Amino acid sequence: EDGASPWLEWAAKEMPKFAASALKSTGWMMQKKIKEGIKSKAPGGVPYAPTMKAKRRKALDRAFGREAKSSYPVLGKLRKAIGYQFDKRHLEVTVGWLSLSAVQLGKRLEEGFQTPTTHRMRLAFAAAGLGMPRKASFTAPARPTIGPMYDVLQGQIYPHMEDQIWSYLQGNNTRSR
Repeated sequence: EDGASPWLEWAAKEMPKFAASALKSTGWMMQKKIKEGIKSKAPGGVPYAPTMKAKRRKALDRAFGREAKSSYPVLGKLRKAIGYQFDKRHLEVTVGWLSLSAVQLGKRLEEGFQTPTTHRMRLAFAAAGLGMPRKASFTAPARPTIGPMYDVLQGQIYPHMEDQIWSYLQGNNTRSR
């Protein structure tokens, strides 16, 4: 369906176990590279919009009694939610956010969103010595992640699969046995 080379199509029909293993390996490779892209703060070469200023973050941490961190993990725990899922029946792999909650939060972060401030938020900011207008809102800028990474990885998918299958055929892997 994705325009695989005729050789890969032949290999998938003639050596389904090799093709399945190569596909799983490709899913793992893509998951790893997407996580690296997120960690670099510029997935696919598209830098994320800047986050809260360090001085402001430090004041909030002090107000909440937390130890100030030099940097917060990009996208928080959402980076860990990136994975791959292999469908044996259809011989396909899905790469990205796999749980429903991760998909929903990931979509919000990729598109950006606004959160109106509450009374408790204003109190917290006041305790940190940071004023906040009554009708303020927090804006999380769009942080495209999966799309830019897929664009970069698209050219690496077939070569990786071919390399894996050739490796299996040459006996360089436990799958070969």
